Amino acid sequence: DAVRQTLDEEAEYRMAVPVAFGMREDVNNIPLEQRQALERQVDDALKLVREKVTAEAVNNYLKQKYDWHTSKSRPYRLARIAAAEEEANRGDSGNPGAFIGRDAVKGVTMDTVIRVSTSEERERVGARPKRFLRKESADALNFMLEYLQNNPSEEIKVSQLPALLDKQCQYVCDLTLVSFVRSCVERGEVVIVNG
Repeated sequence: DAVRQTLDEEAEYRMAVPVAFGMREDVNNIPLEQRQALERQVDDALKLVREKVTAEAVNNYLKQKYDWHTSKSRPYRLARIAAAEEEANRGDSGNPGAFIGRDAVKGVTMDTVIRVSTSEERERVGARPKRFLRKESADALNFMLEYLQNNPSEEIKVSQLPALLDKQCQYVCDLTLVSFVRSCVERGEVVIVNG
């Protein structure tokens, strides 16, 4: 996109190539001056691209694109989060008294207090679904779970889990965190202390 945008800014590169190009089987059947003119135009275009399409320019372009996307999608994400929290507060989680397992998953929000489950609680869950973690965030998320497992009496809000990390992980956003805790509740690794 950055290359196309750079070349589109110059009228010379928006013009059609001579008709002979694409009409002949062999490029040598095209007049020499037309071939040389096109080769000069391609060389000039590459020079222009090298000058204008830098790492900084690509970064600025992508940042602007991501910021635009975030500004457009953020209201929808916030509305979905609010709706899910409202549903959880109404007790529409399938089993309002659930604190562990599949029925409790919808009750997990950033304000939910959790703790590691006991062996008896884990037995209630039965078969555990497999957990999938993105490579970029797996270490941070697994560290949080291990912390809870090493401190079985500690109760903590989901929103406070990132504070356990020595170094913040840029890939652990609120959505990632809630999704991870929901998978831990479903698998029986942690329980909801309060909804």
